Amino acid sequence: MIKPMKTLQIHLPENEGVQRVCPSPLFTERYLPIPLTELIGREKEVDTICALLQQPATRLLTLTGAGGVGKTHLALHVAHEMSLMFADGICFVSLASVNSVDQVLPAIASAFDLPSSQFTLRHIQTLLHERNCLLLLDNFEHIAGAAPQLKRLLSASPQSKILVTSRTILRLQGEQEFYVKPLPMLELSPLPSYEELARMPAVSLFVRRARTAHPEFELTRENALTIAQICNRLDGLPLALELAALRIKLFTPYGLLERLEKRISFLTEGPCDAPERHQSLRKTIEWSYHALNQEEQRLFRHLSIFAGSYSLHAIEAICGANNKYEATLLDTLSSLLNQSLLYRERSATQKEYRFTMLEAVREYASECLQNSEEKEEVAQAHAEYYLSLTQIMEFKNDREETLQWIRREFENLRSSFSWFLSSQEREQALRMRILELHSPQAQAICFLVMGAILATQKRYIWAIRLWGKARALTKEREEHIKSRPYEWLRSILGDNPSYAQMLETIQMQFDERDLATAWTEGESLSPKQLLAKPESSMVHTSSAPSEKETVPYFQRLTPREREVLRLLTLGLSSAVIARQLFVSLTTVNSHVRTIYNKLGVSSRSAATRYALEHHLV
Repeated sequence: MIKPMKTLQIHLPENEGVQRVCPSPLFTERYLPIPLTELIGREKEVDTICALLQQPATRLLTLTGAGGVGKTHLALHVAHEMSLMFADGICFVSLASVNSVDQVLPAIASAFDLPSSQFTLRHIQTLLHERNCLLLLDNFEHIAGAAPQLKRLLSASPQSKILVTSRTILRLQGEQEFYVKPLPMLELSPLPSYEELARMPAVSLFVRRARTAHPEFELTRENALTIAQICNRLDGLPLALELAALRIKLFTPYGLLERLEKRISFLTEGPCDAPERHQSLRKTIEWSYHALNQEEQRLFRHLSIFAGSYSLHAIEAICGANNKYEATLLDTLSSLLNQSLLYRERSATQKEYRFTMLEAVREYASECLQNSEEKEEVAQAHAEYYLSLTQIMEFKNDREETLQWIRREFENLRSSFSWFLSSQEREQALRMRILELHSPQAQAICFLVMGAILATQKRYIWAIRLWGKARALTKEREEHIKSRPYEWLRSILGDNPSYAQMLETIQMQFDERDLATAWTEGESLSPKQLLAKPESSMVHTSSAPSEKETVPYFQRLTPREREVLRLLTLGLSSAVIARQLFVSLTTVNSHVRTIYNKLGVSSRSAATRYALEHHLV
């Protein structure tokens, strides 16, 4: 509702001049912009923030969160919801173009249409005195030094409140912080239904923004899972989702997903009317990084060595071991939390906080680490720390606790063992230490993680043998476990969508006989034999045969690949094939690429011609 203009009488102190009368700017609707896009998936946040603003004790509320999480959009929506609560209106002040602390008060005064002669703290205090209004200050992080001025404004206006959006808290007494998280991640194991995927906020946001670039784009049963994977790959970060959606003019959802391995280089060209630091994912993160001091930048780089989440003990052991920090580690860590470059989550046991970065943020931090001279030292410390944890687990007799530990630390275990495998010297040290372990959950843990590493490198036979050995060692401890091999693997790895997909791919590429053979071989081989350099047949499964092999290409196709090839020759699309075989589109496309490699072709028509000529269908 637009309220009428009225006259506001401002009484200036005697030394400031005579009484002046000016029209009040507090009642014009133009001081609160109307967002051009709807707010998606933030109903709970809106209700919580509105409830906080209605509490008398809340005078200063700061919405914090990573760059691109949608703080401005959320704040504007809240302001419109709360417009009737403030009798003297709501004023929006954009600070995106403000470059110094000295320009903050003039920006606020300008928003109230005060003449330039009145751009002082005292004039604004007088203007707000005994007024019931909400001052919304957007993008405060780069002029956080002006925070004390906000305290003075509030002191002079006991009935008013200030709502701030910032990547960092203001660290003022009485400040109430509300951390804005990305949109919820999607649970893809077990696979949700199409209807469940369509209701997810991140999917809805992506689809609606994609339609602005490609009006004919639709969410379908064929592309829903791929879009959900895109949303997860981007951590549900609204800016990243919107930038990715703009690429839908050039890529199919599957093609887009493949390109997101390098998020920060790929997601560029945001709206030209946005601040420069919001126009690409790289610039958004880069701005936050350059705002850090030297010690904060160093810790930020070092934390990128972690994968998934990690404990405070791990941070202290790996990042605080070299005594290079002038400030205390805990203070520096708190600063990264306060600046929304790191966030905390509860562990599964609820006994401690665990910390993590958004994957896009971690990707940028990892680039910074790669460009420094610190990478090898930090990577070695990380690998040795998690290897020491593996040795500690040797003395644990609680199977459930061990499995929980594996799930919780799986990404870091995989990363550390991958580093050992890629380092010639460290690989030998790893083998010696594993062979020294006397506990079968400890050797099993090592084989399990190493198998996952090798599977991601498409060394499937070797991976299956290692998993077979891990299962055999587990059987020695618990003979009553009767689950089949892949049921056992899914019980440990299946919670992670990427590994669930990996297991599905492996099972689709091998028939039951080949799977059973590799699994049984792994159970019977000694640890030393398994860890020795494998013969070529144990390394890759989807590669062309060597020059000495005389087996025709098409005879190397698995039964599932032959089935996919048959459907390809019928002219069916990958999406239709996925529906007929009850597998994901990603799996079908993986089969298609493998078929192309084995047949030595590069197109559907060439694969069809080859299949017909060799009577494969």
